[in-house]
Amino acid sequence: MLSSNDDSPSPTISLETLSLFIKQQAKLLGFELVGIVPATYLHEEAEKLQTWLDNGYHAGMDWMERYQSLRTNPSELLHQCQSVVMVGINYFPGWEAGQGDEVKVARYAVGKDYHKLIRRRLAKLMKAIQTVAPHVTGRAFVDSAPLLEKALAVRAGLGWQGKHSLLINPKLGSWLFIGELLITAPLAYDEPLPSNSLSESISFCGTCTKCIQACPTDAIVAPTVVDATQCIAYWTIEADAGLPLPTAIGAEQLKGWVFGCDICQEVCPWNVKFSAVTQESAFLPSVVLTHPNKDFLEGLSEESFEKTFAGSALRRSGVAKLQQNLSRIERS
Repeated sequence: MLSSNDDSPSPTISLETLSLFIKQQAKLLGFELVGIVPATYLHEEAEKLQTWLDNGYHAGMDWMERYQSLRTNPSELLHQCQSVVMVGINYFPGWEAGQGDEVKVARYAVGKDYHKLIRRRLAKLMKAIQTVAPHVTGRAFVDSAPLLEKALAVRAGLGWQGKHSLLINPKLGSWLFIGELLITAPLAYDEPLPSNSLSESISFCGTCTKCIQACPTDAIVAPTVVDATQCIAYWTIEADAGLPLPTAIGAEQLKGWVFGCDICQEVCPWNVKFSAVTQESAFLPSVVLTHPNKDFLEGLSEESFEKTFAGSALRRSGVAKLQQNLSRIERS
């Protein structure tokens, strides 16, 4: 379709045609979900973020207090940014993958680090866009920018924010990695899922509270609101090594988790019903993490840890943090 509209991203391609092209290319690159939204200020989400911070729910993640305007306004991350292309990909490696009898690792970390894989594919998507709209520029992010990714994904129609705070897609559940490509072109935009307004983002969860009830530390203090000071994932990944656990969190609550926690996702009916093993081989568990061995992990030196988990998201914890977590699950 040709267009002579001066506001179009190219003198030879319409907004609708370019948008369709972007979605087709994203699917070819392996992204199962793709939606496009304008790069506008996230007013409602900004208020929720401020309330979350005011309540101290960010625990020791002081960086959450910084760059507030960037988090809620994607246009500040890229000069002349007009659109955000949101993508999603299923990472579910299977119910038992990475879940040993004594040691448990969050499923997102049992395979290769998703940051690099998704960034590379978004870079390829950007190159594809420039073949038909050469003057368009962009920036790709995957958990690497102060940006409210889940809010943008909801606005783009990729799903809704479940009561456990994670994005849920009605066909894939919540085992999802999301990323975004900010670009300097207006596009044809998507809408949130039907009957899922931004002010009613938990409507598809209905009256279900299984994730809230299953959390062993009561970290989900309200629908979509997680208090990191009580969250197993925070204490096993983000918190500095050497810090004592809150008195309310002991071995009984940790339940074997040494890197992250999947409990709220495991009980989610959308996951129980719709989860399918990922088609992306990079997200399948490494041999070491198919059935984690506590003795092996406890015996790792810093050098062997770096070698064993090179290219893995688990490397983020560091050997000292991982072994501290291992010692915690042994306590009664």
